[in-house]
Order: sequence, then structure tokens, then C-alpha cells
Amino acid sequence: MHLTHLSPELEFAPWTRLCLTPSVHIGAGAYRDENHNTELGLNAGLGLNVCLSRRLSLVSRYDYRSVHALSRDYSTIQVGLRLNF
Repeated sequence: MHLTHLSPELEFAPWTRLCLTPSVHIGAGAYRDENHNTELGLNAGLGLNVCLSRRLSLVSRYDYRSVHALSRDYSTIQVGLRLNF
């Protein structure tokens, strides 16, 4: 399976003043498979942002993505660093 996607999303993180910041995100976008078929897909997920310093945070995310027309459902987990300027 190979999918390329462009999927803007909304992220809700109402507790922005906490060092441990949970978030919820949802979005829709275009997904293109290895046969060059492009279809609409949806994604939803959860995130957690942990402060390491005033400008550096550890970010983790779980995403569930579904492209019904291509019969593709899958999940991703991402972990990274975020630097705030």
C-alpha cells in the first residue's frame, strides 16, 4: 500500500497554558494511491505536547485515516520535537 495525501485539519487544544497539553484533531483531504487514483479521505486523532523548555516541546500524535472509496483504513503514530520561535 502506498498513499500520498494532502489533508488540512483543525486542531483543538484548549489547555494551551499547561505544560502537558492534550489535543484533538480532525480533517479531510485528498489521498492518492499507487495506481494514481485520487479520492476524499478523513482523519481524526489525538495528540500530546510535553514542554521540555520554554521553546522546545516533545510532540506525539496518533492519527486514524480512512479512504472509503479506496478501501483503505490505517493508523499512524508520530513523535517529534517542536521548536517555537
